[in-house]
Amino acid sequence: LQREAHLPLRLFVKGCQPSKEAQHKITLSGATVTRLAQLFPEFIPEGSAASPSALGLQSLLTTGGDGRRVTIVAAKNTNRLRVQSDDLAMLSMVVECLLRRVSGAIATDDEMRKEPPKARLILSGVPAVNELLRVFQIHHELRKELKLLETELETTTGQMRLFERRFVVKLQERSLRALDGTLMLLKRNHSAVAKVCQQLKSMRQKVKLSQINTTAVLHLFGLCYSHSANVPGGKYLECLRSLLTSTVIDSTEQSYEEMLLPVVRFLEQTGPLRKLTSTAGSGGGEVDALDEATLYGTIGESTDPSVCHDLLQRHLVRVLGRANDRLTNAAKASGSGSGRNSVDFEDQPLPEAHNEEEGEEEDEPQRKDAEGGDFPGSPSLKIGSSVSEWVNYEQISDLPI
Repeated sequence: LQREAHLPLRLFVKGCQPSKEAQHKITLSGATVTRLAQLFPEFIPEGSAASPSALGLQSLLTTGGDGRRVTIVAAKNTNRLRVQSDDLAMLSMVVECLLRRVSGAIATDDEMRKEPPKARLILSGVPAVNELLRVFQIHHELRKELKLLETELETTTGQMRLFERRFVVKLQERSLRALDGTLMLLKRNHSAVAKVCQQLKSMRQKVKLSQINTTAVLHLFGLCYSHSANVPGGKYLECLRSLLTSTVIDSTEQSYEEMLLPVVRFLEQTGPLRKLTSTAGSGGGEVDALDEATLYGTIGESTDPSVCHDLLQRHLVRVLGRANDRLTNAAKASGSGSGRNSVDFEDQPLPEAHNEEEGEEEDEPQRKDAEGGDFPGSPSLKIGSSVSEWVNYEQISDLPI
């Protein structure tokens, strides 16, 4: 059973200067309301003359630096919004909030105009599967370190009990010289136990944060697939959602990877996410060597979490790879995409840019040269290189998969 609670966004982020570049970018299309002042009024001052074209949000949980930052950019000529960040967990929270607010604004506008609901919102730019695997790898490494600290704590507490018994025996024997040596060992052991307990507390906090980040990244993939332009509906979409919307929780006996492995393996071989049966003689129905023997070898008290982690990564790559291939093939078959480039994001300067007037004056001679054609080839290459920095995520075939 799960219960959802919607908390104010100001509890987690604060306004900051937008970033001009980011590693991960997701474009939201179909939004009739793109004014950031209307979507995020709590982060834009009331006295602003016009709605800004870009908004920066920074996490309040940041311990140092400004790496956990998300930038929302509104397109100038189209009804699109782009969310970009170097942190996928922060990106997931902002994308979900943006979807809710845009959907609510569209529903309110339709009710006021008494019009039928418009087309659904579309997310373009599914993150690379390697980013999800990297998050699982971090979680797996932290779990290993946590297990080592728990083993060390068990060893030191066992030594403490041994020293305490020895101390009682020497006390009964009234051996003061031996009692002093045992007392020194006992004090050292108490210091070691306190040090391991402090490290264990810190490591458990890191594992908890890793669980939250992994859940957020899984949810982001689920949002991207659910709102893709050509995603199949029905059971196919339900299987993707069930796989990517689970909460990451580790038990004392099993890690999340061990609990998720049977589910991913079942979906990889059964249901709409399985590999399509190929013609006879093509080798499509062959069983992978890692299947039965390797899987049964991981069952039991002596289960190696690393084996389950590697198996989970391989199955996830297969399942999500098939989903990406299906989206790409559907986009090619339908010929979706209007062909517009996302240069409309580039046309407007971000608030963070410095000396923008000087930059425009420097770019003006290049534009005139490009129009005059005095130097064929060179100016057009410069302009094209600046435009190509913004990847066109409007076409599903351009997704980074």
